[in-house]
Amino acid sequence: MRKTLSTLLLFAMSICALSAKVYTVSSPDGNLTMTIDVCDKVIYSVKAGDVTIVAPSTIALELEDGTIFGSNPKVSGVRKGGNSETIVAPLYRQSSFKSEYNSIKLTMRGNWGIEARAFNDGVAYRLFTTLKKDINIKNEVVEFNFDKDYNVTLPYSDLFSDKYIASFEKQYDYEPISNFKNHDGRLSFPPIMVHYDNGGKAVLLESDVEDYPGMFININSKKLGFVGEFPPYPLKHKDTPNGVLRVSERAPYVASVKGNRTYPWRIVAYAADEKQIPVNNMVYALAAPCRIDDTSWIKPGHSTWDWWNHCSIYNVDFKVGFNNDTYKYYIDFAAKYNFDYVLIDDGWYSYHNRNVMDANPALDIPMLCEYAKGKNIRLILWMVGDAFDKQAEEVCAFYSKMGIAGFKLDFFERQDQNVIARTYSMAQIAAKYKMILNLHGIYVPKGLNRTYPNIVNFESVFGLEQLKWTDRKVADMAKNDLLVPFMRQTAGPLDYTPGAMLNRTREMFRSIDHRPMSQGTRAHQVAAYIVFDMPVSVLCDSPTNYIREGETTNFINSIPAVFDSTFVSMSEFGKYLVMGRRKGDSYYLGGFNDWDARSLEVSLSFLPQGEYTARIYKDGLNVDRVAEDYKLMEQTVTAADKLNIAMGSGGGFAIIFTKKQ
Repeated sequence: MRKTLSTLLLFAMSICALSAKVYTVSSPDGNLTMTIDVCDKVIYSVKAGDVTIVAPSTIALELEDGTIFGSNPKVSGVRKGGNSETIVAPLYRQSSFKSEYNSIKLTMRGNWGIEARAFNDGVAYRLFTTLKKDINIKNEVVEFNFDKDYNVTLPYSDLFSDKYIASFEKQYDYEPISNFKNHDGRLSFPPIMVHYDNGGKAVLLESDVEDYPGMFININSKKLGFVGEFPPYPLKHKDTPNGVLRVSERAPYVASVKGNRTYPWRIVAYAADEKQIPVNNMVYALAAPCRIDDTSWIKPGHSTWDWWNHCSIYNVDFKVGFNNDTYKYYIDFAAKYNFDYVLIDDGWYSYHNRNVMDANPALDIPMLCEYAKGKNIRLILWMVGDAFDKQAEEVCAFYSKMGIAGFKLDFFERQDQNVIARTYSMAQIAAKYKMILNLHGIYVPKGLNRTYPNIVNFESVFGLEQLKWTDRKVADMAKNDLLVPFMRQTAGPLDYTPGAMLNRTREMFRSIDHRPMSQGTRAHQVAAYIVFDMPVSVLCDSPTNYIREGETTNFINSIPAVFDSTFVSMSEFGKYLVMGRRKGDSYYLGGFNDWDARSLEVSLSFLPQGEYTARIYKDGLNVDRVAEDYKLMEQTVTAADKLNIAMGSGGGFAIIFTKKQ
């Protein structure tokens, strides 16, 4: 019986193969090829030379009414093409970059189709429908199957009774694909990295997710690989005491949409050389173009922050707390050290009453705005995202007139269609009033920062705030920080909030909420301002600590918040990383290390001709005992030179290269 079934299956597969129509699209350099087989269903696969990057995987769109776009498809039209353009990218890791791809568009009978693009650094596809009526989507079938049980690096979501609630602030596991099923039913989410036997790496991503749910990842129960899983559409919400909306009832479908539209891009970014992964631009390139006519008012820069350090100011002649004297002090400090913003976090309004127009009477926000304006500083206010959304037009009109630069919105913790649609709406309203937004407790970025670059930062990262409450046996920040540029940062900018001045070795670290510290060295903290993409770069510690460590503070603020170009100079995945940046005629190198002390010989061949002054901030000789130990030195260098840099356990370095006149 078993033999008969196998024979029938092989016969069916051979009939399908004989009747299939095969379409291919290859990258401009010819290395990557995406194949689309149209038989009784649609199946795609991806190869890099002879290496199978994605094994045969199904594409389909299932509607609530039972229609399946992808069942017995019939191709009615084929269009091939290509494109090469320079994309201007405000507040991105490159001020502009070249995007080049070949494409194929398959139109199917029944008013739907597939578009695929092959870049030199990855492939992507998306579905489209051309129906005149609105539709409810029961499921989009997204598969990423593989020919071997490769190791993957991936985050697992939170373990809640509602599996679609997520903070997206997770560390990374490294394990075989098949081990996914051993994680208590938890979901994962992109970016996910696949490690191939040839040393190449692929990152699974998505882009242009507008008015549609974000994608979680689950194990494929039928094949070796992953499937997309989407949070069902929320029909009802319930309030919580802090004003955060939770879903209380979900629909039997994941999205309710216009029938004439395109759907999100499903991306497989690939590089034979891992150094190309952190500079992959596919998410940005595939997102909808900028919808803000003039972006010149969107200012990057550095910001103070009160919440992480718990306003731990001392040696002052006033009582520190939520009062005008405290925040005038923050503003004075910011002005002295050439910051651009002061962020006022939780406490300026009572989020329990959910009315962001009702400020804490202990703070005179209009007065503080005027005081800051006189010192060329602007204020950013924190609030619960759902509370902002309820009053977005009123809030933006009122606070923009007052002089507030923007808002830090928090506690979304979802990526269903409702939340994603609302973030686009919030971005549009904020842009109307020339206000920036920093999104916390939010899903991983999916291209929104290209469409609305006033969204300057997204959290969705295991950042420094986690060390206020996470035990040293759980938090592994040296490993985490090395993986973020290859993982989370490939999707878009983040809000990691580095800059701790209380630094400890891993053995000496303790999680203390009101007196927080970092794991690893001081130089590692400084390097974060070069390694991480943070258009508004927050310095998390207390003004008192920064004044005491003025040399370090001035060094950090001499690093730009955005750059003209980015490259990876050196890397060994999970062990060390050296990230390079350029801003105008100046260059910057930031290095991270794991928990094994090592020395690197860093080539300066990226420098143009001429002499440069190198200001080097590196681990001190006694950093194994005192993690704050650092050395700041200067020397003249050229492109012919190499620097030998020693990094301690959990260490790092930062170098600023200034062209000599």
